[in-house]
Amino acid sequence: MRRQPALCLIVASLASAASAEPSQEDGWGAVGESKAYCEYVTALTEGERALLLSPELFTLTSTVASEEIGAQALGNGVGLRQSVGLRMRTSHLRRGGALRKRTEAECERYRAQAQLARILEQSPDVGLREGLRAETRALEAALFVADSRVADVRTQVGARMATQQELLDAQLKLEQLRNRLRGLRRQSDSLPTLPDGLPGEITELMNDFREADERYAAADASVRESSAWDLDLRGGYDQIIGDSRDIPAFATVSFSMSLGALSQKSAHDRGLRKRDEWRRREFGGLRRGMDDLVQNLEATRHHAQLRLDQVRGLRDELAERLAAIEPLTGEYARRHRDTLWFEWVTAGAEAAHLEARLPRLEAFLVAAAGTSMPAVAAGADQSLRPRIPAPPQASTPNPASQIPVRNEPGR
Repeated sequence: MRRQPALCLIVASLASAASAEPSQEDGWGAVGESKAYCEYVTALTEGERALLLSPELFTLTSTVASEEIGAQALGNGVGLRQSVGLRMRTSHLRRGGALRKRTEAECERYRAQAQLARILEQSPDVGLREGLRAETRALEAALFVADSRVADVRTQVGARMATQQELLDAQLKLEQLRNRLRGLRRQSDSLPTLPDGLPGEITELMNDFREADERYAAADASVRESSAWDLDLRGGYDQIIGDSRDIPAFATVSFSMSLGALSQKSAHDRGLRKRDEWRRREFGGLRRGMDDLVQNLEATRHHAQLRLDQVRGLRDELAERLAAIEPLTGEYARRHRDTLWFEWVTAGAEAAHLEARLPRLEAFLVAAAGTSMPAVAAGADQSLRPRIPAPPQASTPNPASQIPVRNEPGR
């Protein structure tokens, strides 16, 4: 049995694993979380607005003393007065509108904040899922060939051309390969697929958060200021028992204003200025978090590139040693050849992983280098932004052309 077609299959898988595009999935649970929170605060606000925007029904019963009251009076010129009507307060209307705006801004702010927190938490895994998938595809192709190699050894044991120890070693290496493949699949399935254009999305979310927070602050101030003055409208039925008026109805308009409103405005202005200062510092923390993320990913990219160079060299060396030992026969040569073959497969799969992840890391870092982040304050130190070097260009050797294949007796 010739191994060349199987080796070509593995090499083709290693070469194409890095360039395969995984399907995009929704990797963010922050969307559902923010939706649930918005439904919660919106329901509470609607309950409060239902009371504020509806007219109030009132009733008033009192006594009135007057000589004009007729015989139906209670006595001694005292009559019974009954009032029933509706009341509307403009302060309630203003407060209800401000609450709606505040809730809308709070929902937008929470959505942006939740997605930012999730992105900054999961972005260190940029390209990891793509790398795991590429490594998985490479090992899946190698597993098919490994099964056939173990079957060949089993056949040789039956023909007394190989020992039971050779078969046991081959089966152990095959099981190690399967265990590694299962681990890669579990790890890949547990990772989110990060969307394209992630640095730009982070900047957009930070801008959304800042704008929503400003709207929230303005609406919150309107809620507090709504009780500073009020226009009270009342109307309804008003009847004095024993009075002969033809139209027992009334309507009143009253205006009231709190003297504290004169100092409330200046207090709100001071509070908003301090809030702006506090938010600038908080935005600075988000910006520093983004800078730390970029620096960590740059270190990951650097070490991944170094490791890729090492793995490529190891893979080529193993290919040369495997080609040199192919013509040899004997138990030691066969066992050593199998060991080299499994190590060559492992090195090739790791190289496929790194070759698939590095382009994703480099694309993220290049985009992040041009991302405009909010400054901490006027004159903020822009030197915190890390410098992203140009990604190195490396060629991938094809080890298949370096591995001669020969026929062995019984194969």
